[in-house]
Amino acid sequence: MVTVEDMQDYMAVDADTDKAVIQNLIDSAGVTIASMVSSTLSVDILSTQPLFNTAVRTLVDFWYFNRGNNGGTREYPAGFSEMINRIYALNSLTERSDENAD
Repeated sequence: MVTVEDMQDYMAVDADTDKAVIQNLIDSAGVTIASMVSSTLSVDILSTQPLFNTAVRTLVDFWYFNRGNNGGTREYPAGFSEMINRIYALNSLTERSDENAD
């Protein structure tokens, strides 16, 4: 699970003034990524996966440093799509094996 403190270290942000903004970005990134990679797994379950947390950190960092930049950058950071594809593939295998066990 990615925390505000993790993100402050990751982004080298020392000021505590943006803690609420960072928490909102973490929550939004988690929901956004979860909706891209699974229709059945929750953010809580996905956040136990290191690659999911890396994707959350990557997206939060991108959103944080591109706030107010109206269309001047791409929608997602470089490498993000590859992470999403890998997370999706790994969880698809898990979901299929769970369905077959029933």
